[in-house]
Amino acid sequence: MPTEAPLFPTGISLDDARAYIVDISTKRRLPNERVLLEAAFCRALASDVVAPRDVPGFANSAMDGFAVR
Repeated sequence: MPTEAPLFPTGISLDDARAYIVDISTKRRLPNERVLLEAAFCRALASDVVAPRDVPGFANSAMDGFAVR
């Protein structure tokens, strides 16, 4: 016997809330734009960034997990 999704305090069901999130996330997407690294703070990437070469360029277990902060 299927049960209905519980209601949030606002009265919207979990299924309706999920559908709403999917709906607004696909409709309210901003266009992609290129910005300088200095202007990219608090922005999201539109695609993956791939390094053109290995960093570091040699085997060094002390550098496992190396990242740019």
